[in-house]
Amino acid sequence: MKATKWARERFTYKAFKKGDFKAPHKAILLLIAVVRALHGEDRLTHYSDLDAEFQRLWRLFGSGSGTSTHYPFWYLRNDVKGRLWEVPHSEALLSLLGDRKRKKDVPHRLLVESPLAMAGFPQELHEQLVRFRRRTVENVAPYLLEQSFPASMHSEVLDALCPSCWDAGVPRWDGPGMAGGVCTIVQPSCSGGAS
Repeated sequence: MKATKWARERFTYKAFKKGDFKAPHKAILLLIAVVRALHGEDRLTHYSDLDAEFQRLWRLFGSGSGTSTHYPFWYLRNDVKGRLWEVPHSEALLSLLGDRKRKKDVPHRLLVESPLAMAGFPQELHEQLVRFRRRTVENVAPYLLEQSFPASMHSEVLDALCPSCWDAGVPRWDGPGMAGGVCTIVQPSCSGGAS
């Protein structure tokens, strides 16, 4: 599927690239946030909640043995001129580091422990994702996948994100858990308990 101009303008992020695909870290985190928006969940999510879902998906689709969620969580705020991802309390989090040499990096431990470690789409973008759910499902999620995963994996990734929203990568507009294009299963992970 060819991404719409709207999706390309808002979701083309910077990432390490090897071959034809970008590293999947940011795509995984953004896809988690897209599904949360489809479910009508809060725009901002605490780091520890995003980390749990990110780690589950990374074990399924990431390359290598492990990774840390704090890199995409923190660095997405610099992409698309700051219009893609928001960490509202980033300055306060940086101030908690004191005299650390690399103040641009906020460590995983601090993000887990601090109640200020919230992030998500900026308000306007979040509202657009919620308001235009069909466009979100049909364009944004596939576009994020195209940037970081081979086409042969798209269905599997979408099904792992939210099996009630997609069936073999095809939107389930009238399937169980969907009502008029809205995923009605609202839970922290739409994985149906998969781990």
